[in-house]
Amino acid sequence: MHKFLKACVNGIFLALAFLPAALSGFGRVTPVYTFSAHACSSVPGGIGDFLPAAYYHMTLRAFDLSSRISFGSFFAHPEAHIGRAVYIWSYCILGWL
Repeated sequence: MHKFLKACVNGIFLALAFLPAALSGFGRVTPVYTFSAHACSSVPGGIGDFLPAAYYHMTLRAFDLSSRISFGSFFAHPEAHIGRAVYIWSYCILGWL
């Protein structure tokens, strides 16, 4: 039951994040990607855990939905890869080399 509910919540947030992800060309239009990444990182609480994960799932090269990114953290570049069950603490700016 827990996995089903989590899948439903992830589905809802994937639907909510689809428009900003599509407007950013799924990570290819850098100014829109950056704006949306900052907007998602500023959402607090439980919503702020699921919304950025859904956005990054659609815009980064790889972002597993089992991973979480906390308030104030964002990816500066869509080339990043994040695997399964990664937790990123608050106020981190992550890039790509």
